[in-house]
Amino acid sequence: MTALAELSPLEQSYDQARQKFEHIIEYLDSKESSAMTHSELERALEKKGRELMRMLLQEHLDNRGPGQCDQPVCGQGGQERSRMRLQKRKLETVFGTVSVERAGYGQEGTESLHPLDAELNLPDERYSLEMRRRVAEEAAKSSFDETLESIGKNTGGHVPKRQIEELVLRAAQDFDAFYQTRQALPGEGQGAGSVLAISVDGKGVTMRTQDLREQTRKAAEARTHKMGTRLSKGEKKNAKRMATVAAVYTIAPFVRTPEELVGDSSCPPSRPATPPSGAKACLG
Repeated sequence: MTALAELSPLEQSYDQARQKFEHIIEYLDSKESSAMTHSELERALEKKGRELMRMLLQEHLDNRGPGQCDQPVCGQGGQERSRMRLQKRKLETVFGTVSVERAGYGQEGTESLHPLDAELNLPDERYSLEMRRRVAEEAAKSSFDETLESIGKNTGGHVPKRQIEELVLRAAQDFDAFYQTRQALPGEGQGAGSVLAISVDGKGVTMRTQDLREQTRKAAEARTHKMGTRLSKGEKKNAKRMATVAAVYTIAPFVRTPEELVGDSSCPPSRPATPPSGAKACLG
């Protein structure tokens, strides 16, 4: 009886990834890896690990099946797609390229629908959403050339520079709408409530020696005094504690225009003065 025959159906479905994992174990025990430095072994293992992840993802997609539907598949207009055929597409992921076989439902004169694409939330293009996220994050920090280099070094996928530029443009297409949503007030149409504000400040205050913290007090007692009634310059070290004052209050919302913000600096914009409703002071 072969080893494969002894595996459960689930284990057999991931047989290629299992074999890849065994090859990695053999590689780690080989003379080649024993002759490597730690950095060389780390890079080699990372590359092999990405390929193992790609194979696991590929076999998982294969095991999910093409996403055939028992119920009729209809488009937004209600037209039923009665013709089904299996269609493959390539998907560029952070582990590398995988293929997805899915059932496409169509009708003459209509675009095919793929229920598995919706189930997996796959984008229309070749690049996975996770790959698109990596590209957008890298492009926000550096140039397109540096993004190309970073994606090549840190993922198993490949995205040409032109496609990187297109992905970044599409990632920013909802920028304005996103911030309009963020600026919307809760309960729109109702009066806005007051704004809760907090203000905190601190100041070092010279203390009596016996009121200092123990470690600071010992340092203060060990110093020598140059003057009899006051501390001279340089002697104020180890003589203070921090007094912290915090004020918490509410204030009515107010809006300032750009003209008020960039206007004459000698005439600051008016601001409603609301006395604090509570304040707290403590010694640190």
